[in-house]
Amino acid sequence: MPCLTIRKYLVYLFAVFIFLAGFILPPISASSRDAAEKIPGFLEKENQIKYALYAVDLLFHRRYDEAENLFQGWAQEWPTSILGPLGMLGLYELKNFENYSFTAQPEELPWQKRSYDWAKEIYEREKSEDWEYLAAGGALGTSGFYQVQRGKWVRGLGEAILAFRVLKKSITNNPQFKDALVGIGLYEFWRSVFTQRFRFLPFFPDERQKGIQDILTSIQEGQYVAPLGEASLAFVYFQEKDFKKTEEICQKFLKKFPENIIVRLLYANSLSATKKFDQAHHEYQKILRQVPTNTLTPFFIANNLYHQKQNLNEAQLLIESFLQTNPSKRLEAQAHALLGNILLAQNDKEGAKRHYRKALSLNHSLPLTRQHLKELIQTQ
Repeated sequence: MPCLTIRKYLVYLFAVFIFLAGFILPPISASSRDAAEKIPGFLEKENQIKYALYAVDLLFHRRYDEAENLFQGWAQEWPTSILGPLGMLGLYELKNFENYSFTAQPEELPWQKRSYDWAKEIYEREKSEDWEYLAAGGALGTSGFYQVQRGKWVRGLGEAILAFRVLKKSITNNPQFKDALVGIGLYEFWRSVFTQRFRFLPFFPDERQKGIQDILTSIQEGQYVAPLGEASLAFVYFQEKDFKKTEEICQKFLKKFPENIIVRLLYANSLSATKKFDQAHHEYQKILRQVPTNTLTPFFIANNLYHQKQNLNEAQLLIESFLQTNPSKRLEAQAHALLGNILLAQNDKEGAKRHYRKALSLNHSLPLTRQHLKELIQTQ
């Protein structure tokens, strides 16, 4: 997978907090917005939790149209609930996450503002319900990600930190509410990864192991978040290069949610990292059969072909097509770097140099690409 950057760090925080909008349990029997609207007392704690459970189940199963119907209905019928705006904002971002495409859409702005305002109100109360703190953490984390999309890095990181404080407040008010530890642990872990990569931020200790332990505690002692914690650990273990654990967790998750292409992509990338290229290719093909319009998967297929030194012409065509999908600047840089590698493997040195230079013009922090270009120049 692409290396961790400031954006990737916040992407992972987003992945955590969007799922904290609700809890992971078997779905309730309702299956439509109409069914939800007929339930009296929606604003009561039990009903809001019940429908949050159902909505998150829909999201994990990629039943996005049904989820949108629910969120739109909630926002219209119950404007004093955070769940509608938060759900709509999260839905936009989750769809984007499937392709690592994080361009902010104008229609997201009102949902971002409404969910953020409600989260602040919940946080600033003297006492809120445990589940409300989880929802507020989700709203603030997702809002922070939205700000990053719009280039507001400082504000985005600030809102992610505030999301962490909301979850800390939850467990301070109720130490037995271990579910909040999944978000706290992930924040501790990814903040540590982030600060370890930037030496000008020495004031944060390395709390990766503490973060992992907090996640494990939430899985073992929490009421609702075991599947969420396990899925989150898969990303953590991938970062730690513990690919065996990553694969085990992804397999377990995908048995419950086989439609989830984000976790399947992580699973395939983990297989690739251990050179199980045939198995990885099988998983990538599953994604494309399910979602032929997914633009990110061909990038990883091409990367696999390059590392196997097989079908390099096909790999070249895949990357050239990927570059036509208007990827993010960072992914565009990585694609040009990979295309340079593919061309070099085909002994097209001039073409390789051209794409290495393009990659570095988009992202100067690609040391291997810079080294390859330097070596090519020196050999002439």
